[in-house]
Amino acid sequence: MTTFPFTKGSVRLRTTLFSVIVVGVAVFGASAWLISSQRNSLTSGIQTTALLRAQDLASVIEDGTIPTDIAVKNEDSSFVQVINSSGTVVASSENISGELSLASKIPVSEIVTFYTRSELPAGESDFRVIGLRVQSTKGAFTIFSGVSLEPAIDGTDSLRNSLLIVMPILLLLVGAFTWIAVGMAFRPVEDITRMVSEITAEDLHRRVPQLNSDDEISYLAKTMNNMLERLENSDQEQRAFIGDVSHELRSPLAGMQAQLEVHQLHPDADLTAQVVSEVLEEVTRMNHLINDMLLLATVEKQRVQTSYEYVSLNEVVLTEAEKIKGKTTLEINFSNVHAVQVIGSERQLARLLRNLLENAVRFAEANIRVSLIKTDVGVQLRIDDDGPGIPMAERESVFHR
Repeated sequence: MTTFPFTKGSVRLRTTLFSVIVVGVAVFGASAWLISSQRNSLTSGIQTTALLRAQDLASVIEDGTIPTDIAVKNEDSSFVQVINSSGTVVASSENISGELSLASKIPVSEIVTFYTRSELPAGESDFRVIGLRVQSTKGAFTIFSGVSLEPAIDGTDSLRNSLLIVMPILLLLVGAFTWIAVGMAFRPVEDITRMVSEITAEDLHRRVPQLNSDDEISYLAKTMNNMLERLENSDQEQRAFIGDVSHELRSPLAGMQAQLEVHQLHPDADLTAQVVSEVLEEVTRMNHLINDMLLLATVEKQRVQTSYEYVSLNEVVLTEAEKIKGKTTLEINFSNVHAVQVIGSERQLARLLRNLLENAVRFAEANIRVSLIKTDVGVQLRIDDDGPGIPMAERESVFHR
């Protein structure tokens, strides 16, 4: 698998290194351009000096005057030489007096062209030289004018040395400021990371600090808080589910245990089949309970759509009432149950009725009344008992999980 640079390690370190490299490349490029520009500027000035000196001397020769001695400033860094058409030196600056013609080393062109030459008699440094042809009444002459490039070289070297000192300092400053700036920017992220690492299943209610700024870190904190909220809701749903399962399975398990213990204490071969049948019925009921709880959890997650059908609700009511009646000594009156049909899930409606009847049996003192009638707006199912009832302050809790 191919790995790319700056994809591993601390983000702070990677950002700092990346900034230093980018700035380093930019500074190196700018320095190279600056050095080149200064070299070209200084060289251009030297060329201009050589050209002006040659042109001044050419104007004198064109007037018919051939100077024998030519004075130049800074003889250690400049020279002038004039030769005639036969190649004889007729005049020169004092610093190259008596030297041979430079015609073999410096080409002469019809256009102004500069050359860089070394090992000239004027000095040891490189020179910027021009060869200029002049026509006068006394014949054709060639003027060689040269100026040392040492000032340009020294100026460029000085600038380069200065940049070699400044560049590392600048890059160190960039690295230091980037390191500090990234550290300050990521400090909230470190706080978020530390707090999230401390949050356990017991304190999912905690939230990370969320800044008022509209940036990526604020968005991260908001996203993290949303995730914690979803985890908290999921944990609460899981706890509620476990509580529901425990509550719903306790009754059938207790019933089966009681039947089996009684049959164990008083074995009767004639009742074995009945006990097995009743226990199997309770096992089936428990299986339905588990499926109901799983369905409830799934429906609450909005992942399924419940299908409905026409159900004879009176038959469901009578069936569940008969089951309850056989397990209690309470009087259960369901004479006011009329034939009605509704649209729904027969199994879920039976589950609902079973819950209501079991609660009524648990709290009734002597009798329970079940009624099912049609009304102008639909169907009304009532289950009344002579128990203490539900206090007004707790009636809303009836509709909770």
